[in-house]
Amino acid sequence: MSRLVCFFLFLFLVMPSAQASFSPRYYQLDCGQYFSCPQALQRRIHFWIDIFGRYSTDTAVFHDRDEPEIVYSVIENPGACGGRSTPKAIERERSRIKKQLRSIANKKRHHQQFTKTEKQLALVFKNKSPAYIRKASGKIRCQSGNSTRFRKAVQRFGAHRQLVAAALNEFGLPDGIQYLPFVESAYAPDNYSRVGAAGLWQLMPSTASHLGLLVNPVIDERMDPEISTLGAIKYLQHSFEVLAPAARTIDPGVTEADIYPFVMTSYNFGLSGMLKAMNEVGVDFVAVLENYKNRNFQVAVKNFYASFLAARHVATHADQFFALLPESKPVQTMSVTNQKPRSAKVIARHLGLSIDDLRTHNPALTTEVWKGQHLIPKGFVLHIPKPESVSLGDKIARLNRLPASKPPSKRQHYRVRRGDSACGIAHRFKVSCRQLIRINKLGRKAIVRIGRTLTIPGGSVVLKKPVTAARTRIFGNQQFSTTAIMAAPVKTIRYTPVKYTVVKGDTTCGIAKQHMLSCDKLKRYNNIKHAGKIFVGQTLTIPGKRKTVVSKFAINQQGKTNQIIANNDFFSLPDANASSVQLLAEIHYTSHLHRFLSHIHIPSPEKISGKPIPITLAKNSATVTGKQSTAGVSSNQVKTTQTTSGTAKNVNIADADTNNKTRSKRLNKKPSGTSPSADTIAHSFNSGEDLHVSYKKGKGWIIRVATDETLGHYADWLDIGFSKPILKLNGIKSTRSIRIGKSIKLPIRDNAARQRFEKKRLAYHQQLQEKYFKHYSVTGKKQYHFRSGDNPWTIATAHQIPLWLLKRFNPDIFKSRHDIGNILVL
Repeated sequence: MSRLVCFFLFLFLVMPSAQASFSPRYYQLDCGQYFSCPQALQRRIHFWIDIFGRYSTDTAVFHDRDEPEIVYSVIENPGACGGRSTPKAIERERSRIKKQLRSIANKKRHHQQFTKTEKQLALVFKNKSPAYIRKASGKIRCQSGNSTRFRKAVQRFGAHRQLVAAALNEFGLPDGIQYLPFVESAYAPDNYSRVGAAGLWQLMPSTASHLGLLVNPVIDERMDPEISTLGAIKYLQHSFEVLAPAARTIDPGVTEADIYPFVMTSYNFGLSGMLKAMNEVGVDFVAVLENYKNRNFQVAVKNFYASFLAARHVATHADQFFALLPESKPVQTMSVTNQKPRSAKVIARHLGLSIDDLRTHNPALTTEVWKGQHLIPKGFVLHIPKPESVSLGDKIARLNRLPASKPPSKRQHYRVRRGDSACGIAHRFKVSCRQLIRINKLGRKAIVRIGRTLTIPGGSVVLKKPVTAARTRIFGNQQFSTTAIMAAPVKTIRYTPVKYTVVKGDTTCGIAKQHMLSCDKLKRYNNIKHAGKIFVGQTLTIPGKRKTVVSKFAINQQGKTNQIIANNDFFSLPDANASSVQLLAEIHYTSHLHRFLSHIHIPSPEKISGKPIPITLAKNSATVTGKQSTAGVSSNQVKTTQTTSGTAKNVNIADADTNNKTRSKRLNKKPSGTSPSADTIAHSFNSGEDLHVSYKKGKGWIIRVATDETLGHYADWLDIGFSKPILKLNGIKSTRSIRIGKSIKLPIRDNAARQRFEKKRLAYHQQLQEKYFKHYSVTGKKQYHFRSGDNPWTIATAHQIPLWLLKRFNPDIFKSRHDIGNILVL
């Protein structure tokens, strides 16, 4: 009897209900003035509204990958669609739907009768061919519900709503963009994605630095809701400044509502990617979604704008989806500028606050500051709870009269115990293994004996330059006006036909490509037969072409347009492409083609919560594990995120979402190629093996560019303020010449300056690692076959791991060549 009850309970919980259709509900959409809601996109938006507001995190929705509004079934399953290991119930349901679709295709082809259950599903494909239905059987995707996390996001939204909306209005962007963090981070300011994107807006470290935010061992402004909002606004402004003129060269009558879908999607896919898609397909956003072909232009990107509009609808109609939902209230704080470098304990004690209170209101300061390892720098604006009655003026005055705090002790001592190693001790204290060996004169073998007392190098990172105001750093004197950009004159330039003499080696299509023409057009214009035969010495006429350009503009203090150049080829349709624009910031870095080795080891991460988990590496396995992110929908991250995506990013659309269980996967067969040992991986940054500065006679001080580094970082670590001396020393005219793994010379004066540079560089990368391993742990690896078009960024993005971790497992990734079909290790 009990078995029978369990059987019926299983049918009730797991098997889909016998309703005729699982189609998304219909909602009355109000997308506002600036965000278009094309009719062809509305059912997709309705689908994501259901995901955010209707289905819980234990609900699995099976739908078509390309047309998510086609829903096959909905089942309840703990963990929903699962993470990297798919639950058996999900596999069974996917297999059932696949068999049913193939049966419908076969019966429709042979004009046979459907069963009752098949009739219900066949209605969805009433006017489709059997071939279309069979193809659909291979595009079944599982999407986890998200209403549980979205409910919490709506509650957190109340604490940031006023701040974000005010900043958007101040800097000339639609306030509807305030709903974007629902998709990026579920409005969790402390959210940290598996690819390294962080904060409310999920900015990558290098992107944040390009935008003017500080990311160093002492300060990470991505974690500050206000400053990260300014950074995101700067990116979106720049995206509009690039995409709007490009769109107007294609269609001068395009409106802001037509452009913003591209702007919003660029936050996930990258600005150069959206510019290329626009130039290839046009300014019809739905046409781009349907017709643009790119390996990275997949589910996450195609659904990013629709999920943004869905999040906007659910958030603005929260009372219809979530009953009795109290919102968090913004905390009233006051700002105090730190006049001298001081420790957190000294400031908290003199202001009568606890360290926890001070830490809660100042998330931009890193963990090491609160541990007492670094001082809070001069000029940093502290936020403290605003007292209701007592004035803090006297306490602040007394604090300002105090002398600067001394940096923490630079050296400490440690007695060697059984099982210790030199690099193991260095890793424990987060210092350079090489420096530990040198200071203690351990020799080439680095032998340490039990009972010996070692001197531990290290100490505090002191920022010599005062922290300047974030708004000045990010925006400067730049003015932004969408009205001015849309009002810039559009001109059409016509070019006359030219003659071309065929030389040896020419082909018809080769000549056409050289002159940016279609092969058929050149044939028709010159009356060339279908075979396309041409002869050496033959004269061809290259037809004249028409080019549309947008005049450059500048915005004065009153927001009016001052025309500068009447003919600007930068935004011309034939010339504007991904390679002609070096973007200020991309949320997921810029995707360059690199040559790299055949066998790549890729650790695969999952999010965890709670206390940091130590890194555990099996002898032949390396997979990063953890629990599910709290973000709503995420990056290609997409990126992306180069998701931009930028945005980066932490996108649950891309993978059919994460599972709360930690899993590890071991391989029976060891892949070809070599990979570093577990101990080497765990300590690779701390050993300084790829971060040291070398001296070459006749060339000077040289480094190799590492991941997440920019020329701005080098200038900051050298205390020279700007990167021009580095560019001049290396004879570089553009930052586009800087590639990961490239050797560049540095203007280092003496050995002391070199040591300071190495110390800051090591601390920066240690901080990135510590933040990552606070959320993830490495436990295993799996195989992957190299495919056409792969490069380090696309691989790291596709598997949602940071580029530096990929390089840790593959030290020569940016040096060696690769071949299609070679085995990678994920």
